[in-house]
Amino acid sequence: MLKKLAAVSLVGLISAIAFAQDKPKDPPTNPPAAGATKKEIAWVKDVDAAKKQAQESKKLLAVYFAGGGQAGKAFEAMALSNAKVVDLFGRLVSTKVDGEKDGKELASKYEVKVLPAVVFLDAGGEIFARFEGNRGAEDVIMFVTKATDLFAELPKIESTLKTKPDDGEANAKMAVRLAMKTKIGEAEAAIGHDRSRLCEDLDHVVLHRKARHEERCEICG
Repeated sequence: MLKKLAAVSLVGLISAIAFAQDKPKDPPTNPPAAGATKKEIAWVKDVDAAKKQAQESKKLLAVYFAGGGQAGKAFEAMALSNAKVVDLFGRLVSTKVDGEKDGKELASKYEVKVLPAVVFLDAGGEIFARFEGNRGAEDVIMFVTKATDLFAELPKIESTLKTKPDDGEANAKMAVRLAMKTKIGEAEAAIGHDRSRLCEDLDHVVLHRKARHEERCEICG
């Protein structure tokens, strides 16, 4: 019963973070009024300084790996320039590196396969969540919102699992968190599913390491 409850909970939760399967399409936005200042993400220029700031503030650290040619340019123009996305990143500590130049070694450390990419780190420098490839603003808003919500709720989730390891809701949320960082084996253990069922529940989206959904699923083939 608990596994069934967890499965239902997982489907409900993942619907809030599932990335669109087709090419991102955002509605056109009106240009800013004359004299208006365009909102931009306040990037912390130095990665080490950003890590220190995140530790002190106990916030998620978003590391944006720029690059990817036209895909990267489209991501910045359509997603990162969106006012809501700017506001969400403003609640985090955010830093930007060139994933093809000076940030190439850091990208390799976090196993970034496709640019552009955003890796979210906790205070200990561990990956909390991640996504790769060009995404639309709505997709990014859903993903970042879910990541920050889970980050805030994580202490409660972990506390619940210590006393109630079979708690369906807590296991479902932990599975979503693990899936968001592509820890597939741990995610399926938390939810009690086999690989194909887990991939089905996540709608073949979060578990994809490919930039585009047209690729075959790496989990269930």
